[in-house]
Amino acid sequence: MDYLQSRMKMLNINNKEVKKEVKWMKHYSSCQKILLVGEGDFSFSACLGKAFGSAVNMVATSLYSKETTMLKYSKSAKNLIELKDLGCTIIYQVDAHNLRKHPLLNHILFDRIVFNFPATALKWSESNVRQIERHQRLVKSFLRSCRDMLEKNGEVHVTHKIKEPYCRWEIEKLAEGCWAVLG
Repeated sequence: MDYLQSRMKMLNINNKEVKKEVKWMKHYSSCQKILLVGEGDFSFSACLGKAFGSAVNMVATSLYSKETTMLKYSKSAKNLIELKDLGCTIIYQVDAHNLRKHPLLNHILFDRIVFNFPATALKWSESNVRQIERHQRLVKSFLRSCRDMLEKNGEVHVTHKIKEPYCRWEIEKLAEGCWAVLG
């Protein structure tokens, strides 16, 4: 069993067996299994892990390879070292459109799935209707892929800008459409 598989197996351990102080940071607690999707420089994951004093219940993902991440984001190296030291599972080349396609994610349920500032590569300006539709497809696909990855009472959190033109993404409406299917 390789390192990532052993880390993923640890996430399946019942967290209630661990007798330690539960720490909270806003909407997240140190006893929740948290999937962080589409991390850029991994600063949010690192901040959360430091606040908890551990990141053993966290899985942080990037669309890019490790090499590309390090080239694109100058602060990622420092954050990745901190996350590794805190016990975080880090997975590269994870497509937010279909999270279950990644073999290490297809059998795990999470208490929280977080996608901060989702966006597609820009082909047009942010206010262009076609670009907004691309962003909407990403968010909608992401939300659909989360549906069967949540523990009972689990939550999906999407952080997003609300000023023009971002408000035209209508994220709440996209979410309602995805979750209504669950009935």
